[in-house]
Amino acid sequence: MGGIHGDVATQLNKMDLFVLPSLFGEGLPMVVLEAMAAGVPVVGTNVEGVPEAIRHGVDGLIAEPGKPQSLAHMLAAAIQGQYGWQAMRESAHARHAEKFSDVRMAEGVAAVYDELLRKRIAARGEFRGQRKTRIGTQSNSRLY
Repeated sequence: MGGIHGDVATQLNKMDLFVLPSLFGEGLPMVVLEAMAAGVPVVGTNVEGVPEAIRHGVDGLIAEPGKPQSLAHMLAAAIQGQYGWQAMRESAHARHAEKFSDVRMAEGVAAVYDELLRKRIAARGEFRGQRKTRIGTQSNSRLY
């Protein structure tokens, strides 16, 4: 599976487990979200955004960064069935849809803008709700 592949989803669907042994934070790694969307449990390390996406023992497993024994222990636990692989697979897929899908991300960004606009309106002392403004010259103006 090495090398560059154009169809990431097809490659992820061939996997039983995705491993991301990061040593330091990478924000919220897109590759973790892509694996979750494909229903592939993730074994990642406890750095920055990984624990935000993966709940240990629920959607995947979390190892300590820079500790190969910890990663090996989590991989062995997954392979030996100490955690329900099918349950983690279903949970990872559902969590992605609920928290990290493109629709959820867009809703989150829109919510931030809505809050900023509400604060700006409140700071100006304007009333809540829509404000009608007149656009154009007096002869061709419309209310919006």
